[in-house]
Amino acid sequence: MTCSVASSGSRVLHPAKPEWGVGKVLSVSSTGIEVFFVNAGHKKLSPQHVTLTVIEGEQAQHPLLDNLASAASNEGAIFRALPEAIQKFLTEFPGGFAGERYFEQERGYKQKAHEICKSLLAEGVIASLFDSGHYTEICDRARRVESATNLFASFEKIQFNDALKNPENHKLFAEQLADNLYGAADEKVRFETLAVILDKMQVAKWPVVTYFGYMRFPESRIFIKPEITRNAAALCAWEINYKAELNWTTYAGVRGLFEHLRAELTKSGLAPRDMIDVQSFVWCIAPPSIQHVSTTKAGK
Repeated sequence: MTCSVASSGSRVLHPAKPEWGVGKVLSVSSTGIEVFFVNAGHKKLSPQHVTLTVIEGEQAQHPLLDNLASAASNEGAIFRALPEAIQKFLTEFPGGFAGERYFEQERGYKQKAHEICKSLLAEGVIASLFDSGHYTEICDRARRVESATNLFASFEKIQFNDALKNPENHKLFAEQLADNLYGAADEKVRFETLAVILDKMQVAKWPVVTYFGYMRFPESRIFIKPEITRNAAALCAWEINYKAELNWTTYAGVRGLFEHLRAELTKSGLAPRDMIDVQSFVWCIAPPSIQHVSTTKAGK
Protein backbone atom coordinates (compact mmCIF):
# COMPACT_ATOMS: atom_id res chain seq x y z
CA MET A 1 0.00 0.00 0.00
CA THR A 2 1.32 3.48 -0.85
CA CYS A 3 0.31 7.06 -0.17
CA SER A 4 1.87 10.42 -0.93
CA VAL A 5 2.46 12.40 2.29
CA ALA A 6 5.61 11.55 4.23
CA SER A 7 5.82 12.33 7.93
CA SER A 8 8.33 11.54 10.65
CA GLY A 9 8.53 7.78 11.09
CA SER A 10 7.09 6.97 7.66
CA ARG A 11 8.68 4.20 5.62
CA VAL A 12 9.44 5.44 2.13
CA LEU A 13 11.05 4.76 -1.24
CA HIS A 14 12.87 7.30 -3.40
CA PRO A 15 11.18 7.05 -6.82
CA ALA A 16 14.40 7.86 -8.70
CA LYS A 17 16.73 5.84 -6.44
CA PRO A 18 15.26 2.35 -5.99
CA GLU A 19 18.76 1.05 -5.22
CA TRP A 20 18.66 3.02 -1.96
CA GLY A 21 16.06 0.59 -0.66
CA VAL A 22 13.53 1.27 2.06
CA GLY A 23 13.95 4.45 4.08
CA LYS A 24 12.69 5.80 7.38
CA VAL A 25 11.76 9.47 7.59
CA LEU A 26 13.68 11.01 10.49
CA SER A 27 12.34 14.55 10.30
CA VAL A 28 10.28 16.82 8.07
CA SER A 29 10.68 20.61 7.96
CA SER A 30 10.26 23.50 5.57
CA THR A 31 13.93 23.20 4.62
CA GLY A 32 14.01 19.50 3.85
CA ILE A 33 13.20 15.90 4.65
CA GLU A 34 15.79 13.79 6.44
CA VAL A 35 15.62 10.08 5.66
CA PHE A 36 17.72 7.05 6.50
CA PHE A 37 17.83 4.53 3.63
CA VAL A 38 19.00 0.97 4.29
CA ASN A 39 21.38 0.97 1.31
CA ALA A 40 22.46 4.60 1.35
CA GLY A 41 22.35 5.91 4.90
CA HIS A 42 21.33 9.42 5.94
CA LYS A 43 20.06 11.73 3.21
CA LYS A 44 18.66 15.24 3.37
CA LEU A 45 16.22 15.77 0.52
CA SER A 46 14.51 18.81 -0.87
CA PRO A 47 10.70 18.42 -1.08
CA GLN A 48 10.82 20.69 -4.14
CA HIS A 49 12.94 18.13 -5.99
CA VAL A 50 11.45 14.81 -4.94
CA THR A 51 8.18 13.37 -3.69
CA LEU A 52 8.86 10.25 -1.69
CA THR A 53 6.62 7.21 -2.01
CA VAL A 54 5.26 6.23 1.39
CA ILE A 55 4.90 2.48 1.81
CA GLU A 56 3.18 0.28 4.37
CA GLY A 57 2.77 -3.37 5.23
CA GLU A 58 5.29 -6.04 4.32
CA GLN A 59 7.00 -3.81 1.76
CA ALA A 60 7.90 -1.35 4.52
CA GLN A 61 9.46 -3.91 6.86
CA HIS A 62 13.21 -4.01 7.41
CA PRO A 63 15.13 -5.18 10.52
CA LEU A 64 17.64 -2.33 10.29
CA LEU A 65 14.94 0.33 10.41
CA ASP A 66 13.34 -1.45 13.37
CA ASN A 67 16.67 -1.26 15.24
CA LEU A 68 18.05 2.00 13.87
CA ALA A 69 20.65 3.63 16.11
CA SER A 70 19.80 7.11 17.34
CA ALA A 71 23.15 8.36 16.00
CA ALA A 72 21.98 7.47 12.49
CA SER A 73 19.78 10.57 12.55
CA ASN A 74 22.87 12.78 12.54
CA GLU A 75 23.83 14.09 9.12
CA GLY A 76 27.29 12.76 8.30
CA ALA A 77 26.94 9.80 10.67
CA ILE A 78 29.17 6.91 9.69
CA PHE A 79 27.43 4.20 7.72
CA ARG A 80 28.53 1.41 5.44
CA ALA A 81 25.76 -0.17 3.40
CA LEU A 82 25.86 -3.95 3.42
CA PRO A 83 26.72 -4.32 -0.30
CA GLU A 84 29.77 -2.11 0.31
CA ALA A 85 30.71 -4.09 3.43
CA ILE A 86 30.44 -7.35 1.49
CA GLN A 87 32.68 -5.97 -1.24
CA LYS A 88 35.28 -5.01 1.37
CA PHE A 89 35.14 -8.53 2.79
CA LEU A 90 35.49 -10.12 -0.64
CA THR A 91 38.43 -7.87 -1.46
CA GLU A 92 40.16 -9.17 1.66
CA PHE A 93 38.98 -12.76 1.16
CA PRO A 94 38.29 -13.34 -2.57
CA GLY A 95 36.85 -16.80 -2.03
CA GLY A 96 34.46 -15.63 0.65
CA PHE A 97 33.77 -17.97 3.55
CA ALA A 98 34.70 -20.95 1.37
CA GLY A 99 38.08 -19.55 0.35
CA GLU A 100 41.46 -20.92 1.34
CA ARG A 101 42.74 -17.55 2.55
CA TYR A 102 39.72 -17.09 4.80
CA PHE A 103 40.18 -20.55 6.30
CA GLU A 104 43.88 -19.99 6.94
CA GLN A 105 43.52 -16.56 8.50
CA GLU A 106 40.13 -16.67 10.22
CA ARG A 107 38.15 -19.90 10.20
CA GLY A 108 40.72 -22.61 10.75
CA TYR A 109 41.97 -21.87 14.25
CA LYS A 110 38.48 -20.96 15.50
CA GLN A 111 37.07 -24.19 14.10
CA LYS A 112 39.87 -26.09 15.86
CA ALA A 113 39.09 -24.28 19.13
CA HIS A 114 35.44 -25.24 18.74
CA GLU A 115 36.41 -28.89 18.38
CA ILE A 116 38.64 -28.63 21.45
CA CYS A 117 35.79 -27.06 23.40
CA LYS A 118 33.36 -29.77 22.30
CA SER A 119 35.78 -32.38 23.58
CA LEU A 120 37.06 -30.82 26.80
CA LEU A 121 33.82 -29.16 27.89
CA ALA A 122 31.25 -31.67 26.66
CA GLU A 123 28.11 -31.82 28.79
CA GLY A 124 28.74 -35.35 30.06
CA VAL A 125 32.39 -34.63 30.79
CA ILE A 126 31.62 -31.53 32.84
CA ALA A 127 28.81 -33.28 34.72
CA SER A 128 31.07 -36.19 35.64
CA LEU A 129 33.92 -33.94 36.76
CA PHE A 130 31.58 -31.73 38.76
CA ASP A 131 29.88 -34.66 40.48
CA SER A 132 33.34 -35.98 41.42
CA GLY A 133 34.33 -32.61 42.86
CA HIS A 134 37.01 -32.04 40.22
CA TYR A 135 36.33 -28.32 39.92
CA THR A 136 39.97 -27.45 39.31
CA GLU A 137 40.06 -29.80 36.31
CA ILE A 138 37.05 -28.02 34.79
CA CYS A 139 38.83 -24.69 35.24
CA ASP A 140 42.02 -26.08 33.70
CA ARG A 141 40.03 -27.29 30.70
CA ALA A 142 38.44 -23.87 30.33
CA ARG A 143 41.90 -22.30 30.30
CA ARG A 144 42.99 -24.70 27.55
CA VAL A 145 39.96 -23.76 25.46
CA GLU A 146 40.70 -20.07 25.95
CA SER A 147 44.36 -20.51 25.00
CA ALA A 148 43.35 -22.11 21.68
CA THR A 149 42.59 -18.67 20.20
CA ASN A 150 43.82 -15.09 20.36
CA LEU A 151 40.36 -13.65 20.99
CA PHE A 152 41.16 -12.38 24.48
CA ALA A 153 43.33 -9.29 24.76
CA SER A 154 46.63 -9.85 26.57
CA PHE A 155 45.40 -8.22 29.77
CA GLU A 156 42.19 -10.28 29.65
CA LYS A 157 44.20 -13.49 29.34
CA ILE A 158 46.29 -12.52 32.35
CA GLN A 159 43.28 -11.54 34.46
CA PHE A 160 41.35 -14.68 33.52
CA ASN A 161 44.24 -17.01 34.26
CA ASP A 162 45.00 -15.24 37.54
CA ALA A 163 41.36 -15.57 38.59
CA LEU A 164 41.40 -19.30 37.90
CA LYS A 165 44.59 -19.76 39.91
CA ASN A 166 42.59 -18.85 43.01
CA PRO A 167 41.14 -22.08 44.51
CA GLU A 168 38.23 -20.12 45.96
CA ASN A 169 36.99 -19.47 42.43
CA HIS A 170 37.16 -23.03 41.14
CA LYS A 171 33.78 -24.36 42.23
CA LEU A 172 32.03 -21.05 41.55
CA PHE A 173 33.32 -20.83 37.99
CA ALA A 174 32.94 -24.53 37.20
CA GLU A 175 29.34 -24.54 38.35
CA GLN A 176 28.32 -21.42 36.46
CA LEU A 177 30.22 -22.39 33.31
CA ALA A 178 28.33 -25.68 33.25
CA ASP A 179 25.04 -23.92 33.89
CA ASN A 180 25.68 -21.30 31.22
CA LEU A 181 26.43 -23.95 28.63
CA TYR A 182 23.93 -26.65 29.53
CA GLY A 183 21.50 -25.35 32.16
CA ALA A 184 17.73 -25.60 31.81
CA ALA A 185 16.95 -22.02 32.84
CA ASP A 186 16.24 -19.24 30.37
CA GLU A 187 19.39 -18.07 28.58
CA LYS A 188 18.99 -14.56 29.99
CA VAL A 189 19.00 -15.92 33.54
CA ARG A 190 22.07 -18.06 32.85
CA PHE A 191 23.89 -15.11 31.27
CA GLU A 192 23.15 -12.82 34.20
CA THR A 193 24.15 -15.45 36.76
CA LEU A 194 27.49 -16.04 35.05
CA ALA A 195 28.02 -12.27 34.86
CA VAL A 196 27.59 -11.99 38.64
CA ILE A 197 30.16 -14.74 39.26
CA LEU A 198 32.65 -13.18 36.85
CA ASP A 199 32.23 -9.88 38.66
CA LYS A 200 33.10 -11.59 41.95
CA MET A 201 36.16 -13.04 40.23
CA GLN A 202 37.03 -9.55 38.90
CA VAL A 203 36.91 -10.69 35.26
CA ALA A 204 33.51 -9.30 34.27
CA LYS A 205 34.49 -8.60 30.67
CA TRP A 206 32.44 -9.04 27.50
CA PRO A 207 34.94 -11.44 25.88
CA VAL A 208 35.00 -13.64 29.00
CA VAL A 209 31.24 -13.87 29.48
CA THR A 210 30.60 -14.70 25.81
CA TYR A 211 33.63 -16.76 24.79
CA PHE A 212 32.75 -20.25 26.01
CA GLY A 213 29.18 -20.23 24.74
CA TYR A 214 30.45 -19.02 21.37
CA MET A 215 33.12 -21.70 21.19
CA ARG A 216 30.76 -24.47 22.29
CA PHE A 217 27.71 -23.43 20.25
CA PRO A 218 28.90 -21.24 17.35
CA GLU A 219 25.71 -21.93 15.43
CA SER A 220 23.73 -19.75 17.86
CA ARG A 221 25.96 -18.01 20.44
CA ILE A 222 27.88 -14.82 19.77
CA PHE A 223 31.23 -13.42 20.88
CA ILE A 224 31.51 -9.78 21.88
CA LYS A 225 34.78 -7.90 21.61
CA PRO A 226 33.71 -4.39 22.66
CA GLU A 227 35.61 -2.06 20.34
CA ILE A 228 35.08 -4.11 17.21
CA THR A 229 31.44 -4.76 18.04
CA ARG A 230 30.76 -1.07 18.66
CA ASN A 231 32.52 -0.17 15.40
CA ALA A 232 30.40 -2.69 13.51
CA ALA A 233 27.18 -1.48 15.11
CA ALA A 234 28.05 2.12 14.21
CA LEU A 235 28.89 1.20 10.62
CA CYS A 236 25.64 -0.75 10.31
CA ALA A 237 23.64 1.96 12.15
CA TRP A 238 22.28 -0.74 14.46
CA GLU A 239 21.31 0.10 18.04
CA ILE A 240 22.99 -2.28 20.49
CA ASN A 241 22.50 -0.17 23.66
CA TYR A 242 26.14 -0.74 24.54
CA LYS A 243 27.33 -0.52 28.13
CA ALA A 244 30.68 -1.71 29.42
CA GLU A 245 28.96 -3.42 32.35
CA LEU A 246 27.72 -6.89 31.47
CA ASN A 247 24.00 -6.78 30.78
CA TRP A 248 21.45 -8.74 28.79
CA THR A 249 20.11 -5.73 26.86
CA THR A 250 23.46 -5.17 25.17
CA TYR A 251 23.95 -8.88 24.53
CA ALA A 252 20.51 -9.14 22.93
CA GLY A 253 21.20 -6.05 20.82
CA VAL A 254 24.47 -7.45 19.49
CA ARG A 255 22.91 -10.84 18.82
CA GLY A 256 20.15 -9.10 16.87
CA LEU A 257 22.78 -7.37 14.74
CA PHE A 258 24.69 -10.61 14.14
CA GLU A 259 21.51 -12.51 13.25
CA HIS A 260 20.57 -9.73 10.83
CA LEU A 261 24.00 -9.87 9.21
CA ARG A 262 23.82 -13.65 8.98
CA ALA A 263 20.45 -13.47 7.22
CA GLU A 264 21.58 -10.75 4.82
CA LEU A 265 24.86 -12.48 4.03
CA THR A 266 22.93 -15.66 3.29
CA LYS A 267 20.65 -13.73 0.92
CA SER A 268 23.72 -12.33 -0.82
CA GLY A 269 25.01 -15.83 -1.52
CA LEU A 270 27.95 -15.77 0.90
CA ALA A 271 26.35 -18.47 3.07
CA PRO A 272 27.91 -18.05 6.53
CA ARG A 273 27.93 -21.40 8.33
CA ASP A 274 27.63 -20.03 11.84
CA MET A 275 28.50 -17.12 14.10
CA ILE A 276 32.21 -17.83 13.61
CA ASP A 277 31.79 -16.66 10.03
CA VAL A 278 29.63 -13.70 11.07
CA GLN A 279 32.14 -12.62 13.73
CA SER A 280 34.97 -12.88 11.20
CA PHE A 281 32.96 -10.76 8.75
CA VAL A 282 32.44 -8.14 11.47
CA TRP A 283 36.16 -8.15 12.28
CA CYS A 284 36.96 -7.54 8.61
CA ILE A 285 34.55 -4.64 8.07
CA ALA A 286 35.09 -2.99 11.46
CA PRO A 287 38.62 -3.64 12.78
CA PRO A 288 39.84 -1.77 15.89
CA SER A 289 41.82 0.70 13.77
CA ILE A 290 38.83 1.77 11.68
CA GLN A 291 38.60 5.44 10.84
CA HIS A 292 35.12 6.71 11.58
CA VAL A 293 34.53 8.62 8.37
CA SER A 294 31.10 8.91 6.80
CA THR A 295 30.65 7.30 3.40
CA THR A 296 27.24 8.89 2.84
CA LYS A 297 26.47 12.27 1.35
CA ALA A 298 23.39 14.44 1.38
CA GLY A 299 21.47 14.09 -1.84
CA LYS A 300 18.33 14.99 -3.66
